[in-house]
Amino acid sequence: GEAPENGLKGSIDQLIIEKLGDTTGMGVYLCGSGDIVATLHKTICAAGAAESDVFTDAFTAPAK
Repeated sequence: GEAPENGLKGSIDQLIIEKLGDTTGMGVYLCGSGDIVATLHKTICAAGAAESDVFTDAFTAPAK
């Protein structure tokens, strides 16, 4: 769909890098679904953040 007025449109990983730029030296905290956390983790590290500076909490569905 269309982005709301003053909104952003695109993939979240690319939008974050457009806003943050170089992530070297940043402490990064990621949470969300496993897929998005994995994608963002890879993207943030590729933009310069050290693995040791990235903390994740992937949400999982409860067992049925």
